[in-house]
Amino acid sequence: MCAYHKTSRARYPAIILPAMLIALTALLLLPSTGFSEALTLQDALQIALENSPSIRQARNSLESAEASLNAEEASLKSQFRFDLTPFSLVKDRTVDAFTQEWYTAETQSSAARFSVNQRLKWTDASLTLANNFDWSKTSSERENIGKFTRTTYRNSLSFGLSQPLFTYNRTRHTLRSLELSYENSRINYA
Repeated sequence: MCAYHKTSRARYPAIILPAMLIALTALLLLPSTGFSEALTLQDALQIALENSPSIRQARNSLESAEASLNAEEASLKSQFRFDLTPFSLVKDRTVDAFTQEWYTAETQSSAARFSVNQRLKWTDASLTLANNFDWSKTSSERENIGKFTRTTYRNSLSFGLSQPLFTYNRTRHTLRSLELSYENSRINYA
């Protein structure tokens, strides 16, 4: 039985080895259908450019530099602000120090503020123009004097300059640095 087993083993590799070589050659030489497609050189280059890690990194760097530059330029634009207190009502019940009588005082008011702030890139300064408008109506009633009402309007216009002492040209330097970073990213991506 041992002799039969040895002879069958000797034939087994002799038959399988040529069959495996033929199957492997057929797989390599015959075109496979459905798993691949013929690509032109342009298509292959386009796929390589889209999937290249270094090109993706350069594209992301370009987008980041562009966003930073746009954000810094947007921060240099005029900033408008409008604050409004539509209505305020305050009622006080107070004792008069001279007559020792209680009286009620009522104050109605409204206020608005409009301001424009402009940063200056040459000196890092900030210019502010502000307009404040207030209205108030105060009324009180006392037994001896009667009813008292006073209405006031106040409008004030102010202009301010805020100049840091030791940061001269910081904004302009930051803007120039971002422009150069953006240009460098464009060169790396191209």
